[in-house]
Amino acid sequence: MKKILIFLTVILAVLLAIPLSISYFTGAIKTDVPVHVPGAGSGEVSEKTMKLLNTQSGEIKELSIEEYIADIMAAEIPAAYGEEALKAQAVATRSLLIYRLPVSAKKEGHGGADFCDNFDCCKAFKTDEEKKAAWGENYEKNSEKIADAVAKTKTEIMTFGGEAVSSLYFPFSAGKTETCADILGENLPYLISVDSNWDKRNPEYKSTVKINKADFFEKMKSAGETYTELPPDQAVGEISKTTVGGVKKITICNVDFDGMTAMRFFGLMGLNFELDYIEPNFIFTVYGAGHGVGMSQYGAEEMFKDGKTYREILSHYYTGVSFEKN
Repeated sequence: MKKILIFLTVILAVLLAIPLSISYFTGAIKTDVPVHVPGAGSGEVSEKTMKLLNTQSGEIKELSIEEYIADIMAAEIPAAYGEEALKAQAVATRSLLIYRLPVSAKKEGHGGADFCDNFDCCKAFKTDEEKKAAWGENYEKNSEKIADAVAKTKTEIMTFGGEAVSSLYFPFSAGKTETCADILGENLPYLISVDSNWDKRNPEYKSTVKINKADFFEKMKSAGETYTELPPDQAVGEISKTTVGGVKKITICNVDFDGMTAMRFFGLMGLNFELDYIEPNFIFTVYGAGHGVGMSQYGAEEMFKDGKTYREILSHYYTGVSFEKN
């Protein structure tokens, strides 16, 4: 594998992709985004079984990677989405799993398993029981839709330079996706900013979080040793943003946050936010949801509605990738 070895980039665990992705049925936001890891990208797609660790019981279950993809999709993308959007998600999920497999399988805490069921460590996924509880009478319909998308793209992955890609994804952007280097510090040529104006159609495109000043300052006490209680109108210091608008760095009460940490700490939907003080509240105005790197899942759905195929969707969000079946 012809790659320069670089150190693992990990931005705080908490939600993809997978890929930060929102788990649409739990409302959780995953901000753990491994980007490039030494040895990754060279996994192989096969119909052999893989091993999944149940972190509660310690039991290791064997299942095909295609079954695992369907279980992940049940947790990470609305089953109501159209066929081409679901197929795009299946290929993105499969590519990311194959990318991570060589390293994930060697994790000490996995006990010999390839992946685990810990959302913070690997991927969100749903068991049949959880699908039935979430979908109710739509269980069979939704299960068939997702299984069909996985089957129609069976073993298909995206590659760049002959290797599986780190195909991150997220719920929806602020109108453009982010360049990976700006947010996660890794320059991957297929993860650059592209237009995703469809996301502005999302009814949840803009969200607001209000925190009373007393609660805000109380919360900030746990943010770091440099915390200093300042007058409310002076609490927000320097803010550094990407050209898209995602927060890279922000100083609050003399505590320096990177954008991902701030998103998690304050429970925000996304990385693209503004912070103002209007007596008696600190108000976060947030645009989009998630880290903004890679494929917008909502954008994929809107592209499907505009008549695009799953490969057209993926080629838009992952620049210069190729498609392979093993």
